[in-house]
Amino acid sequence: MRSTAVLLLGYAILITGNGLLGTLISLRLSQQQAPSIVMGVVQSAYYVGFLFGALYGGALIARVGHHRAFVTLAASSACCALGYAVWSAASMWVALRFVTGFCLVGIFTIVESWLHQVATNAQRGRVFSAYLITNYLGVGTGQFLIGLADPGGFELFSAVAALFAASLIPVALAGTAPAPGHALEAAAASCGSRLARGLSG
Repeated sequence: MRSTAVLLLGYAILITGNGLLGTLISLRLSQQQAPSIVMGVVQSAYYVGFLFGALYGGALIARVGHHRAFVTLAASSACCALGYAVWSAASMWVALRFVTGFCLVGIFTIVESWLHQVATNAQRGRVFSAYLITNYLGVGTGQFLIGLADPGGFELFSAVAALFAASLIPVALAGTAPAPGHALEAAAASCGSRLARGLSG
């Protein structure tokens, strides 16, 4: 249970950053007086990436394992968070949102399949309840962080990148992850669950 708690701590840090990022992008586009169609396309690109990640992300987990896949996807998400501050072109933001969506659903899949592997039948309900509570608290907390700085500046995007990077620390210390040979089945089940829930989370 200790390794599960450490894993959920890393996930809480990451999902807090994602909650902040979603709100920040909307406010930044509003400040720039972007047309509604542009705002819709930018935000929708996240869910397109989410869909592709749910369909194809499991192969990465099966090939390199949960630890390395988490590190790869969280680091990529941190780079994307900084990219929003560097580039202002809508086309770049669409690409960044797509990559972010792909990475985030991969991370959701890693966490869910990891928990599925380590939780016993007696613990499973409590473990996944804690996971869902962590998810909603993290998203809500991230949205409250929007008041820490001006959405038009660089600082909040840096904060998102820092949260994404900080999530790697607990996961690196979380103990033994499920072996890559057992990851594909769990990852596939988790991806299917994500799609069935209508891209929630």
